[in-house]
Amino acid sequence: MTAAPAGLRDIQGPLPLETLPPFLFSAGVILLIAVLARRRLHSPIRVAADAPTDASAANSLAALVADYRQGRCPGIQTLLHLDALVRDALTAATGIPAHCLTAQEILAQAATLLASGDLALLNGFLDLGDRVKFAGLQASPERVETALDLSSRLIFALQVGRTP
Repeated sequence: MTAAPAGLRDIQGPLPLETLPPFLFSAGVILLIAVLARRRLHSPIRVAADAPTDASAANSLAALVADYRQGRCPGIQTLLHLDALVRDALTAATGIPAHCLTAQEILAQAATLLASGDLALLNGFLDLGDRVKFAGLQASPERVETALDLSSRLIFALQVGRTP
């Protein structure tokens, strides 16, 4: 055999690592993401702790009515905001997690908590909102005015009916 070239004689074995191998860091990051994702998926749904007070619901409703009537808020946006306000007021007054439920689930839970007149208001409001949001019903000025009327009566009823 021939002798190895002079440059190859100085080659030594593998060098010792001074830090952790990169694949260990990557594996650690992936493991951390998996643990956090699993914890988030299995955590209970939390209802917002800062449900609006009576005054803020009434103030928000008054501001929304003014914005709609002055043309600053289109009809469909007004209905979406009204839906959120009514669901907030319902949650504050009854403890029902209204934002996490369908209209039928809300009505089923509210049946034992609300008076029949208030339940009828809620049913009318949720029905109108669902038809506009999901059935393609146009948010005409008449429907928006109906929703404004139903929501203001319902929010007032929830405020008056709240027990301290």
